[in-house]
Amino acid sequence: MIIGHIGAAIGARRRWPAIPVAALLAATFLPDLVRKLLENTVFLSPDADFHSHALPWSLLLAVGAGGVAWLATRSRVTALVICGVVLSHVALDMISGTKALWAGGPTGFNVRAFAPLELVVESTLVIAAWRYLRQGSASRPWYASSWMPVALVVLEAVLLAGSISQRPYLSRCIGHPALQCDGGMFLTRRWDTGPFWE
Repeated sequence: MIIGHIGAAIGARRRWPAIPVAALLAATFLPDLVRKLLENTVFLSPDADFHSHALPWSLLLAVGAGGVAWLATRSRVTALVICGVVLSHVALDMISGTKALWAGGPTGFNVRAFAPLELVVESTLVIAAWRYLRQGSASRPWYASSWMPVALVVLEAVLLAGSISQRPYLSRCIGHPALQCDGGMFLTRRWDTGPFWE
């Protein structure tokens, strides 16, 4: 999930307009940023997903981010919102992925296995957040402009198409796993990996 996280950040911005949108966007992607740090630095965690997205680590990450926000602003509300936005990442990933919520705990619904459904879920989240944001004041910041949700949905569609092209050949179609990739129609036609996503 990518644009769904952006939806969480801009929804929070509408409710708490004093919090900078950059801080909310950083908070919503913080678990993914920590995962990349764990995967690609000297820390080299063997299970970076677990140590960045599962409890209790994600809770510690949220509290740490909230603490930094409080030190920077001395605002308890800002600290709690930043903490909540970090945890929203974990909740949304439980919809789209298969990460465990804690060791031996429940895993996500894996909506991303069916790319069209993931696109619908994420598009709904970002469009609903954008509409909520625009219900606010008459001033329109750049992230509330009319082209923003369109650009985000197109970006997500391109990324999902790329993920389809990287699947094993037998499951490389839009309709997988609901439909067998047999090439009988558009939804079941297999995608070849192209240079764009390699």
